[in-house]
Amino acid sequence: MRTSVVDRVSGPLHRIGWWPVTLFLWSASSHAQVIELDHERPQRGLASFVRYVELPGTAAETLPQALALPASAFAPIGTRYIDPGATSDTIWLLLTVRNPSAHDGEWQLSFNVRFLNEIVTSRSDETGVRVILEQREDSTFAERPRPERLLAVPLDVTAGQTVELLIGYRSTGTTALPLSLETPASFDDRYARENALNVACYAAVGVLAVLSVLQALTFNQRSELNFALYLGATLFYIAHMDGVTFQYLWPDAPRWNSYAAVPLGLAMSAAALWFTRSFVRPKELSPALDKAMLGLIIVAVVLSAGRLVVPEAHLKGTTYLVASLSAGICCGAAILAYVRGRPAMRFFVLGWIGVFVGASLTTIANNFPSLIVLATAVALPKYTIMFDALTFYLALADRARVWRLERDAAMRGEFEALHARQAATDELHAAERERLEALLLAQTKTRQLAMASHDIRQPLASLRLTVERLAKERSAEGELANGLIQSVDYLQRLTDVYSGISAGESASSARKQPSQPENNASFAISTVLDNVELMFCDEAVEKGLAFRTRTTRAEVRGDAMIAMRLVSNLVANAVKYTHRGKILLGCRRRNAMLRVVVADTGPGIEAGELDRVMQFRERGSASGNVEGHGLGLGIANALATSGGYKLSCRSIPGKGTAFFVDFELANKA
Repeated sequence: MRTSVVDRVSGPLHRIGWWPVTLFLWSASSHAQVIELDHERPQRGLASFVRYVELPGTAAETLPQALALPASAFAPIGTRYIDPGATSDTIWLLLTVRNPSAHDGEWQLSFNVRFLNEIVTSRSDETGVRVILEQREDSTFAERPRPERLLAVPLDVTAGQTVELLIGYRSTGTTALPLSLETPASFDDRYARENALNVACYAAVGVLAVLSVLQALTFNQRSELNFALYLGATLFYIAHMDGVTFQYLWPDAPRWNSYAAVPLGLAMSAAALWFTRSFVRPKELSPALDKAMLGLIIVAVVLSAGRLVVPEAHLKGTTYLVASLSAGICCGAAILAYVRGRPAMRFFVLGWIGVFVGASLTTIANNFPSLIVLATAVALPKYTIMFDALTFYLALADRARVWRLERDAAMRGEFEALHARQAATDELHAAERERLEALLLAQTKTRQLAMASHDIRQPLASLRLTVERLAKERSAEGELANGLIQSVDYLQRLTDVYSGISAGESASSARKQPSQPENNASFAISTVLDNVELMFCDEAVEKGLAFRTRTTRAEVRGDAMIAMRLVSNLVANAVKYTHRGKILLGCRRRNAMLRVVVADTGPGIEAGELDRVMQFRERGSASGNVEGHGLGLGIANALATSGGYKLSCRSIPGKGTAFFVDFELANKA
C-alpha cells in the first residue's frame, strides 16, 4: 500500500517535537523577504522572495531534513527567474507570504508547468505543518488539487496570517519553476487567455492540415500529404507540451506522460525531415545532404525506443539535439534549393528560418529563463508553429502557382504546335478519305464480281446440259433449242444487269445504299418458276433427285430479273446440298400475297445458325465437304432486301429446309 508524504513526515515531527518547527518559522521569517498578498493583484516574479537548497534524495525522503534546516541554509536564487540549474537532487524552495488585510482570502499557488517528476509542497503556520500538494511520477491527473492542465494548488490565508511555504521538486528536464500567486480572478483570466491562444493555434494548424489533405487527394501531390503529416505531428507535440494530452488522452498514465515528449518530439522532427525531402528533393541538389536527412530520420525512429537502454534525462537531451539538427539541416536544404534557383522556395526558406529562430528562442527560454519574459516564453512555441504552418502552406501554394504557369505555357506551346500541324493533318485526312472511298469501291466491285460469278454459273451449267442433250437426242431439237435460247437469254439479261451497274456507278454512289427498285411493274410468276425449272431440273435429275414444280398464272409486282436471281440462288443451294430425296419449287396464295416455296430434303440448318448463314461468306456446319464459298444465301438475302421481298426460312436438321419468298399480287382482287 502506497504511503503519503504526510504519513512519512508525521513520525519524525512527532519525535522531534514542535519546537524546531517554531524555531524554523522564526528563523525563516527573519532571513527572507515576506510576500504581501493582495486581494486584487497577482504576485509574479517571485525569484527575489525565494531562497533554495539542494538535498540528495527524493522530495518525500528529504522533507523532514528540509524542515529541520535553519533558514540560513537556504541561499538566494540570485536571478530574475527561479532556475537553480540542472541537478538530480531535490530542489527545496522557501518563501513566506502574509495576508496584511483584515479579511481572509484565497489565492492560487500556480507552478505554471504541465508536469514534474515529483513535487511536494508544505505550509507552516501557527497551527503547525501540513502537506498541501503531493505529486509523484505515478500520480494521475485526477490526483491534482485543481483539474487544470498546469499544476496549481489553492492557498487559504486568514487575515493577518503569515505562512511559510516549502516546495521541493525534481525534474528530468528543465529545473525552471515560474511560480506565481494568483487571485481567483487573475488565475481564471490567465487560463482563459492561454486557452484561447491554444485553441487558435490548434484550429489554425488543424485547418491547414485538412486543406493539405484535400489538396493531396485532389491533385495527387505527395508533398501536401507529407505537410499534413508534419502538421499533425507538430500539433500533437504542442498539445502535449501544453498539458492537454495528460488532461484528456492519458490521464491515468503519468509515467508515459513524463516520457511522451521524447517520441512525440522525435516524430515531429522525422515528419519535418520527410516533408522537406519531398518538397526540396535534395537528392537532385546534393546526394550527401539527402543521405544526412535520411540518417536523421532513422536516428529519430531508433531513439523513440531508446528509453529501454538510455536514461530518460540523457534521452531528452539527445532529443533536443536531434530536433536542432533537423531544423538546421532542413533550413540549409531550403536555402540551398533557393540559391540553386528552384522555383517557389521563398516562403519555404522563410518558414524554416522561422522554425530555427523559434527553436533557438525556446531553447534560450528553457535554459536561461531570466533572459525572456515568462509570458513570451509560454506563447512563443504557438506563435512559431502558426507562423511556420502558414509560410509552409504558402510555399505549397506558391509552388502550385508556378506549376500552373508552367503547365499553361506548355499547353500554349502544344496548342500552337497542333495548330501548325493542322493543315498537314487535314491533308492526311483527305488522303485517308480518298483511300477509304477507293477501298469501299473495290469491296463493292469484289462483291459484284462474286455475285456475277455465282449467278452466271447456273445458266452456264444449264447451257452445258442442254448442249449435251442436243448431242445425244437429235429428235428433241425443238425442246432443246428452246432451253438453249432460255439459258442464253438469262445470261444476256445478267450481262445487261452487271454492265449497267459498272457503267453507272461512281465513288459517291458506291458509298450510298442501293435505292429500292420500282415495284409498280408486274410479271407472271410462272415465267420465273419455269425458267428456274429449266435451269436446274436436269442437274437435279442427274444427282438422282426428284424435282417438282407447282406454278400459277398469277402476276406479282416487282422486278422479274431480281426475282429470277433470288429464286435461282435458293434452288441452286438446294440442289448443291441435297444428296437424296427431292426438291420442291412451288407457290401458294396468302391473302394479298403470293408465297414462293423452295423446299429440299437436305441436311438442314441448325436454328442457331440461321441468321449467320444469311450473310456473305458464311456456311452452315452441315455443309460438310461440299465445295462452296458461302455466297448463295447471302446473295439471296441481299436481293430480297433490294427488291423489297420478305425472305424467311424453316429448317429441321437432318430432314430438310424450306425457304419462303413473299411477293405482292399485282391484282389483289
